[in-house]
Amino acid sequence: MVAIVAVAADVVHTAGALLASTAPLAAQLYGTATAAAGWVVSGVAAYRLLRGRADTGLIYLLLGGVFLTLAGALPDLPALARSQLPSGFGPVVTRAAITFTLGLGAAMVVAGLAGFRTPRRSQAAGVS
Repeated sequence: MVAIVAVAADVVHTAGALLASTAPLAAQLYGTATAAAGWVVSGVAAYRLLRGRADTGLIYLLLGGVFLTLAGALPDLPALARSQLPSGFGPVVTRAAITFTLGLGAAMVVAGLAGFRTPRRSQAAGVS
């Protein structure tokens, strides 16, 4: 569920940036390719985890969190301190979207890493 909320926040952030951009459409689409990859990977992570496939779901969660954090939120971190933001939405919405993407993306990375450290039931049962 965290992955879905993180993707929604990044979609809002990206849509606001695209609405305010005067760049050609091809440049805009090229600029959102990494963010879109993060959305897809995070969606796959949510699907896999909701289906009970923690083995691959954690890998996708970790990768999606890296995409959303590094490509979606960190480049726009200085915007949190600026008075004027290049966005089609208001400054409160833009700042909230950046903050949610950064926080939830980092949480996805931590959860993905923590999931690899804890033994699964099938592994623990087989060790006895």
